[in-house]
Order: sequence, then C-alpha cells, then structure tokens
Amino acid sequence: MKHLSLIILLILFAATIFFIEQRIQAYDMRFYWGKDNGLFARFESICVMSSIFFIFLSRGEKIISGIIGLIAGIVSSILSAFITFFILYNWIKLSDLAFQIISVVLFIILFYLREYYLKNKK
Repeated sequence: MKHLSLIILLILFAATIFFIEQRIQAYDMRFYWGKDNGLFARFESICVMSSIFFIFLSRGEKIISGIIGLIAGIVSSILSAFITFFILYNWIKLSDLAFQIISVVLFIILFYLREYYLKNKK
C-alpha cells in the first residue's frame, strides 16, 4: 500500500509541477507577485506537496508529520534555491524547473532519512 501511495503521489507532484510551469509560461497573473517569475507559487507548491507527502506516507501521528513536512518543504526549497540559482545557474538554463525537481527530491530524501532514524531509534 505504501508503494502505491508513493507512485500516486509522485504522479500527482509531476502533474502539479507541469501545471504550475505551464501557467507561469503562459503569464498567468495568479502565479506572479511582482517580478518574481512565479518563485513564490513554486515555493508554496513545494511546501504543500511536502506536507501532503509526509502526512500520507508517515507512520504514527499525522498532524506532527504534516508540520515536519512543512518544515522539510521550507528547508528543501531554501537548499534547492541555493543549489539551483547560485551553483547550477551557469550550466543549466532550466533553473525554475530544476528548482522544483530538486526540492521534491530533497524532501523525499528528508522523509526517508526521518523514517530510517525513527525505525532505528526503537
């Protein structure tokens, strides 16, 4: 059941990233706040996706997992922004899409590190 949930969530995240990217490329003003190029909409989506991921796939207390997921989303977004915009910007020009993909990978890694820690703690 956990593997099926993981696959469904990954497909949902890919669809969300694709939708946000398409709306930003179409200059939809709901995804722009000033001249940020949709960065805040991407940041919000990462935080929401991370919380949903932690809630659905974690064992135990769901509310605490959701809060930890939100914190993991914020941390992964900040790390991804640093990696994407300061390190990889000269090599790849898909920095906005890379920001979202790296953020998703980072919060999934944080989730499995947390699960591994909780499993070995007992």
